[in-house]
Amino acid sequence: MLEQADRHGLRVDLVLFDGFPDLTPANWVAADAHLTAIATAVRGQPALALWDLADRPEQRTTGSPSPAEIRAFLLHTGSVLRELDPGTPQTVSWATSAAAADPSMARLVDAVSLHLTGGGDPTAAIGAVRAALPDRAVLLTVTGLSTEGGWGPLPKTEARQASDVARVLLAAERAGLSRLSVAAFADTKTDAGGLLRADGSAKPAAVLFEAGAQLTTIPAPGLLDYATSKFWILVFAALLAGAGVLLWVRHRLRKRRLQKPGPADSPTTGQHDRPGSTPQ
Repeated sequence: MLEQADRHGLRVDLVLFDGFPDLTPANWVAADAHLTAIATAVRGQPALALWDLADRPEQRTTGSPSPAEIRAFLLHTGSVLRELDPGTPQTVSWATSAAAADPSMARLVDAVSLHLTGGGDPTAAIGAVRAALPDRAVLLTVTGLSTEGGWGPLPKTEARQASDVARVLLAAERAGLSRLSVAAFADTKTDAGGLLRADGSAKPAAVLFEAGAQLTTIPAPGLLDYATSKFWILVFAALLAGAGVLLWVRHRLRKRRLQKPGPADSPTTGQHDRPGSTPQ
């Protein structure tokens, strides 16, 4: 893959331990073997621009590592990797500016990376890292939101993906970041967050990476995007079903009231011809 990238003039950031099941010390021996095998095989490749020790490690749930265990794991693997490949820069992609701006972790890496995945304020996140670490290079990875509809209250459409990507790119441009990485380039069977559809056609977000793209003209998701969301379709269907049940219950109750015998239908009515007479 690296040889193919080099033939096309591309440079690659290789992410280590992305999907590694457990970052706790019980798995460090396996982690060292994994790291040694990969680094020994690809070090020195011209296309290898950067090692990323982990992608958003603070969001790991497998093994439930504590923040201290995550930091210890990265310090350990970073030291091992320095010995294996001292010539290639290292980074860690953090999901939050608070983690990325930690000075103790920043000393471990050659550049500070933010992996923004939608939501929040990218301008504030980039600014926080720049303010805390003014002497370090800042890298930004952009994840396009999934466009498969989804079940969340916010729409997962191509229009919303374009709007979110434009917001992040605009923040990066205003912060003076000159290089960005895209987490997913094309859709797969399990991930619809790419800039290209599975058939290779471009989504609206793809054109935002072209030179001179007008990032400020991308509209926010409209009512139609919410109307096509699986979540709101289900909510609307549930409301319609609930309204239908309520109308049926009211109709049944009204029908029963109309069928209930009234005073005029009493069997004793009409038995007295005149006041004081004896019933027959």
